Amino acid sequence: MQFTFQRPEIKLKNPIKKHYLEFVTAFLTIPVLLTVFFNNVQNLRKSEAAPATSPESSSTSQPQALNIEPIIITQKETSPAATVPENQSSPLPQACEPVINHFEIVAPSENQSVTHDPVCIDVVYDQGNSCGVVWSYKINDGNFSEFDDKNICLYGLTNGQKTVTLRVKSLSGKEEKTYTRNFTVQLESQSSPPASGSASLFSST
Repeated sequence: MQFTFQRPEIKLKNPIKKHYLEFVTAFLTIPVLLTVFFNNVQNLRKSEAAPATSPESSSTSQPQALNIEPIIITQKETSPAATVPENQSSPLPQACEPVINHFEIVAPSENQSVTHDPVCIDVVYDQGNSCGVVWSYKINDGNFSEFDDKNICLYGLTNGQKTVTLRVKSLSGKEEKTYTRNFTVQLESQSSPPASGSASLFSST
């Protein structure tokens, strides 16, 4: 057995009441619409009246630049260096010359008779701008001594004719010269020791 339920249909028998309800409903919606409109107008006014974002407030979101003060460095004035005029050149040390300047045996003189012991061979040497010299000597046919710059004194020479030979050599070159001097030894006694060398030099500057 089935039951069917039918919704009762309400019918207003009075059309005046229906129009009255519609009017009341429409009238009640007016405040709602006005409220919505008023709220929208207020929101628009607030958005227009809101101040624009200031640069200061916007700068807060960005990293702040460092304030670096410049450092000023002052340079002290220095006196100008002395300059040499173009037409004047600074003096340069002169290099010595590898030559033998004037060299001479002055004592004993040629063929002089010597009566004293020792016999000193005195020379005069003008060095000038040369690099200097050294010499070696020998008596008669003996052997040459070593080169040095010492003067020559001979001890214990026997009587008779003697010849002294000097070889003079430049210190800074290959130039070499030979000088000889003849003299005679005449001693009263021969008690002196054998001949040996010593020093005695006259140098002319």
